Amino acid sequence: MAAPSVTVGLTTINTAETTTGWSNITGGGALNNEGDYYVQGSFSVSRTVSNTLRGFQYTAGSHTFAADEHAYIWMYLTGFPAADTTANGGVRMYLSDGGTTNRKEFYVDGNENLTGGWKCYVATPFNTGAVNNWAGFTNTVGGFGVHANIPQTVGKANVACDVIRVGTGLIASRGESTNAIGILTVTSVNDSNVNQFGVFAATDTGARLQGRLSIGIDDTTTDTYFEDQNRVISVPNKNPLSEEASPFFNTLSNFTGIKVQGGLTTCILSNFTFISADLYDKGYFDCGSATNSPGNVDLDGCVFARWGTTTLSANATATNTTWINCEAITLNTGTLDNCTVETGIGGTYVFAGSTPDNISNTSFIGGGTGGGHAIEVTASGSYDFDNNTFSNFDPADEQSGSAIHINGAGVNAVFNITGSDATARPSVKTTGVGATASFNAAVTVNVTGLPVTPEPQDATEIRVLVAGQDLFVTSAGIGTTNPNDAVGIESSRTSTFSFGMAKDTAIDLRIINLDYIPQFISSITCSNDPTNIASNMKLDRVSQNDKQ
Repeated sequence: MAAPSVTVGLTTINTAETTTGWSNITGGGALNNEGDYYVQGSFSVSRTVSNTLRGFQYTAGSHTFAADEHAYIWMYLTGFPAADTTANGGVRMYLSDGGTTNRKEFYVDGNENLTGGWKCYVATPFNTGAVNNWAGFTNTVGGFGVHANIPQTVGKANVACDVIRVGTGLIASRGESTNAIGILTVTSVNDSNVNQFGVFAATDTGARLQGRLSIGIDDTTTDTYFEDQNRVISVPNKNPLSEEASPFFNTLSNFTGIKVQGGLTTCILSNFTFISADLYDKGYFDCGSATNSPGNVDLDGCVFARWGTTTLSANATATNTTWINCEAITLNTGTLDNCTVETGIGGTYVFAGSTPDNISNTSFIGGGTGGGHAIEVTASGSYDFDNNTFSNFDPADEQSGSAIHINGAGVNAVFNITGSDATARPSVKTTGVGATASFNAAVTVNVTGLPVTPEPQDATEIRVLVAGQDLFVTSAGIGTTNPNDAVGIESSRTSTFSFGMAKDTAIDLRIINLDYIPQFISSITCSNDPTNIASNMKLDRVSQNDKQ
């Protein structure tokens, strides 16, 4: 494998090292080649704003935006509290056709945020903007700048603008288990003194993300190994007016997130916290939308809080992971084990599709009556449902807050429930003609004390039968003549054999090993969870003598 690599998915419009190509938007005033404060290089462009709305823009380079691209503009305001509020457009991003008439202005900050310094703001020209005087916009921007609104009662401040870029984010790839890519690999590139990209900036506990961080290359030939632990990934509030009565959005809702891709990509994240301050562009975690899904994704001990969507894939597993107040999880044949999903946002917490049996030992905590469904199932099948619990959902069926949603005409889902939920049937809503759900409460049966027989010794065969009948039995407690449909095993070599069985099913066991006297255990009722059955096989001395 090659050394870790970080590819920049941004195009530089201007580095603000000189005032060439810059001009005022409103009013006069000198533009300065500012050497006292800058975010990269040696200079920025600045001017004084006094008792009014003033700004400037760079117009010597245009850019035709792709649908998912955003502008990244670094701004600085001395005496930050001197600006007006965000709602009044204290600090604004300015995108135009290069003039001062056809323009869009995006309110990005204000004096209620009493922390100044250099900040990288982002916006897409495809959104309306708080000020929209550009009715004929298609996809090309010719002016990039900053506007500052300083109230007359305050006085003046200096506003500066540094490097301007357009794009989507960063791509982390390559690496190997002994030289893995990690968070610091990416932030060290993002935060370089030579190039400040503003996509994935280092924080005391991890990184701050605005834009897309791709992990891996979307192909089947590039090996990528990304591994890290104990980090916090935070998403800043890029849309401070998104909750207003008349909202304005600066970014697209799916602008920010982490995308894991590539058939040879491994991504292992342990004890990460993903948290968003942006209620519109919250951030996503996506393993399933690329042409080539990742080879292995492992989330262990992670927390997602106020996060956007999570999309897993066939080789993605989340264990000991919690989602709190997040948007939907799409299983996409991935796996949840020993997780917690609490008060999801929207109508469904987990879209399980055709693989709800990939969810085990997971606690779902609802939002009460009308608070949405824990799981949606869209395919018929018989699903093992092990040790999942549901609390604070509507206890009645056919409600918007019922725990499980069977969605689709003719979808017939059978849940074979084992573990702590075996005696509690979750509530169900069905959508579509003929959609049904049924539940087979089950318990775990452990047959213990079996011979431990490593190869080449003879293995143990365990036949599970309907009590008093010469019929094999399925996990649903139904007799069958076909052993392939039944529980049981032909080749056990360990001391314990476990299987699920419908609660209160009466069974017989036939335990056979050529080195032991066969054992027949009859009429066991599987009522407890677990139901433990102790075997006591005796060596067959005749068989032992024959082998000597």
